[in-house]
Amino acid sequence: MNAGNIVSVGIMALALSTLCFSAQAASVNLVSNGNFETYTGGYNGAPSQLGNSGTGGYTALTGWDVGAGSSGTYGFLFAEGANSTTGSQSQRWGSTTFNLWGPGTGGGNVANGLTAASPSGGNFVALDADSTLRGNGISQIITGLTIGQKYHLEFEWAAAQQKNFRGPTTEQVQVSFGASTQATAIFNLPDQGFSGWMTQSMDFFADSTTQTLRFLALGTPNGLPPFVLLDGVTLTVPEPESYALLGIGLLAMMLATGRRNPRA
Repeated sequence: MNAGNIVSVGIMALALSTLCFSAQAASVNLVSNGNFETYTGGYNGAPSQLGNSGTGGYTALTGWDVGAGSSGTYGFLFAEGANSTTGSQSQRWGSTTFNLWGPGTGGGNVANGLTAASPSGGNFVALDADSTLRGNGISQIITGLTIGQKYHLEFEWAAAQQKNFRGPTTEQVQVSFGASTQATAIFNLPDQGFSGWMTQSMDFFADSTTQTLRFLALGTPNGLPPFVLLDGVTLTVPEPESYALLGIGLLAMMLATGRRNPRA
């Protein structure tokens, strides 16, 4: 291999390294505690009804806002597999145990079995979709954004129903990021059912350097508590397509250089 080819290969290798570093940087999750593993308070230290204070038996999720007092979101933090067994403690209604329909509670119409273990595993959040109790949902302020930049949101969600209530329900997740709002498809849940976990992806463009990411559970009918389960929230900068195309071009050049210099 002559000196010119050595320099060319070196430049291409450096470029490829830069591309790999850029891809890694682009995959950084901008959401804090997106798997809901970090919290304070709780009923006897265990996951329970959500509340910003983290006192009085309520669970405060690190990095997330669920609203204050009776006007806040009626939601719960569940440990993996606890939804239809030990449940989660409800402080608003007198420290009673809150459960979802499932094998441990005699639920029927359960799709995929109900362990309620999301693909992310560990804790997950259950949000009441009844319009009288959903409040403003669960939100987090995201900083350090680039105006005009596209951001890729992914999360796991599922449709469920509170134990001791009967009848078909609908569930949906509405997501807002700054001034933009998108929603999942509406899931029609049978009586005592569970949808199984679903992966949802959405793309948003930032119009400010600081924006609020909000998840709001929507469901019907009121009085038959439809619940939305949420886990595995990530917000990343997608790798530009030009990076991938440039990488393919550089690899092609390296292969061509190798063919011209078989002794190399």
